[in-house]
Amino acid sequence: MAYCADADGRLCTSEELANDCTRGTGCGYDKAMIWSSSPYQFSSASPSVSPSTTQAPSTTPEEGEGVATCGSTAFVGSNECPSHEETIDYTTLRDVRCCSDTYLGQPWKKKNQCSVWGATENINDGCSGILNFNEAMAYCADAGGRLCTSEELVNDCTRGTGCGYDKAMVWSSSPYQ
Repeated sequence: MAYCADADGRLCTSEELANDCTRGTGCGYDKAMIWSSSPYQFSSASPSVSPSTTQAPSTTPEEGEGVATCGSTAFVGSNECPSHEETIDYTTLRDVRCCSDTYLGQPWKKKNQCSVWGATENINDGCSGILNFNEAMAYCADAGGRLCTSEELVNDCTRGTGCGYDKAMVWSSSPYQ
């Protein structure tokens, strides 16, 4: 909520989201589960616009699973990164790397094979340390970016951006499927 308040705004209600009031406003969030200010999922006997059939995001990180991805393909198979991806509970603590669809200045870097800019070190006054999923999302949002997708991490879009996270499993925004 602080992120929205800092921009002189507020979290949208579930009704506003169901009516696509924020559709196409950027950051690729049209396909993401996002927070609302509503305490419960919006429902109406006869909505003017049919809401999505996907469930509203959990209000607590205790519910659900996400995907952590190795910080660099060079270290997949190591003790720190036994595989490209792992499915973990939202409360699990992992390191964080952030992506942005636009250039935000230093320290954001864009790799040739990627359409996004990545950053790890020197955003939000240093390295993230280990965070749960919701904390990771907020950390990247506070830096002006977002959590990277697993695909962006597998494509090494954030490789070499610092904090030693090339050898770490880091949170991705990709949902467990």
